[in-house]
Amino acid sequence: MFSAALRGQSWFLFSALVGALLLACAAFSIARRRGVRPWEFAGLTALVAAEVSVTLLLPNGGYTTRTCVVNRDVFEPLLTEQGLLNLLMFLPIGIAGVLATRSVLPTVAGCAALSMGTELAQAAVPGIGRNCDSSDFTMNVAGAAVGAAIAWAILNKPGSAVPLERHWRPTAYSFTAVAVAAAIIGITAVQFISMDSTSIQFASGSQKSAAQEAMHASFGDRYAITKVQFQPPVGGGSDRGTIGMILDGGKANAALTWPDNQVLTVSFENSDRTTSESFPVDGAGKPPTTGAEALAIATKYAHQYHPEALQGSRSTVAPVDPDAKLGWMVSWRRLNTAGVLMPMRLDVEINRAGRISQLVSADIGDPTGLPPVKITKSQAVRRARESIGKLLHDGQNLKVAEVSLRADDRTSAWRTEYVVSYVEPDGTQVQSISYVDATTGSTVSE
Repeated sequence: MFSAALRGQSWFLFSALVGALLLACAAFSIARRRGVRPWEFAGLTALVAAEVSVTLLLPNGGYTTRTCVVNRDVFEPLLTEQGLLNLLMFLPIGIAGVLATRSVLPTVAGCAALSMGTELAQAAVPGIGRNCDSSDFTMNVAGAAVGAAIAWAILNKPGSAVPLERHWRPTAYSFTAVAVAAAIIGITAVQFISMDSTSIQFASGSQKSAAQEAMHASFGDRYAITKVQFQPPVGGGSDRGTIGMILDGGKANAALTWPDNQVLTVSFENSDRTTSESFPVDGAGKPPTTGAEALAIATKYAHQYHPEALQGSRSTVAPVDPDAKLGWMVSWRRLNTAGVLMPMRLDVEINRAGRISQLVSADIGDPTGLPPVKITKSQAVRRARESIGKLLHDGQNLKVAEVSLRADDRTSAWRTEYVVSYVEPDGTQVQSISYVDATTGSTVSE
């Protein structure tokens, strides 16, 4: 995250470095005049200036969220790259703070106040455009505490021990005042949202193995998986999530649902400029000029890697864009005898060079014993419109865009549902969707 944020910010980094050095020189001069460890105070000043520059002053271009996520999983940041980076950012501040002040409690409390102010400012101050997250605060304080402990151990020698309780009373008063001020600001200017998981985590061994197996099943050994991470579901509360993959050093990416390992999404290219990163299909022949030729290439690929998707399914082909500059999307779907759409799917995007640029594969067997369909399509639409009207203030004005009858396991049990999507009166797509149980008629819109 930090490397992405700093990319293309050479002038800012140079200016921040110069500013930190100037502040460090000023701190050195003041501390030397007062005879209190000038080098230590200069280092502490430079580190704090760097923290403020990166977290509050670095141009980001985002908008002010006025929300702060409270992560209920206190230990989750220890499993994330971002969490460890936050810890490492404050560790040297903790070391320098104790070396400069010879006080442990004021250093840790000061770092906590600095992190608290940073997070609130990221949520509430216009122009910063970053996310406020309790996990960042937790890891910042943890890093400061570890750094302070290291510095205390270095200084705690016979005859020169540094008491841990030094300055505890003024520290308690000062930190309490800061905490009260932060609470007032938080309550009046920020909305707090509680979640179980908030960050991308390090992938486990089994998740890495699943990623390797999924990519090998769809593309053989052509692509090297550079990095694997795990994204828990938004808001937590479930063991399901997504395994994210960086391919070939960042040239492509992929995602795999976890723990079922059933849905693989891969993106090699997303422009009309074809590259060698897209996947060549054996026996594809000449580049396609029509949808029929793209279908033939995609079918060759499916026979080689996903033959199960061809059994009893029907194919469709359509240009990705009006002029097919990006190529054609070839899709396979299967209906059961009752006309219910099964969960399997295979979408293969064939570019103008006759190579695969995008793929979605849902290797899911047809569910058996689905409840019978008792609700008609018209009844489902009526229930859906009532539901969306209660969810959205302008829901009654929306138009039904599409109604599909499909098997779904959204509630961890296979059901038959009508899925109703909407558009605005002017044709603009609406994100909200209604799910109508085809057996009971119960309806949920989200």
